[in-house]
Amino acid sequence: MDKYERESTIKAEITFKVSGSNTDPYDNSVNVNVIRPNDTYMYSGATATRLDTGEYRYFISSNTSDMLGIYTIVWKAEHDVGGTQGLMPLVQRDYFQLVMYD
Repeated sequence: MDKYERESTIKAEITFKVSGSNTDPYDNSVNVNVIRPNDTYMYSGATATRLDTGEYRYFISSNTSDMLGIYTIVWKAEHDVGGTQGLMPLVQRDYFQLVMYD
């Protein structure tokens, strides 16, 4: 797990793959939620930036008042599997830790 000091900018990235190949989610839309250690939202419904096919990024800015501990990044998108199944949800979680360095 990556560790950052308060007042850092965290570069969060994700790659979506289907059968080993990078694949964009439906409508190239990826939402990001960042959840604090106390289960409250730091960011809710933010939009990630597309870098390339299947690759997305979101910058998280922390400040001096952000609590120390483990934060959860929840990436949400949909994938069009076609046929009668249509859109299926894609959800992935990543984590980082805010720490205090001496």
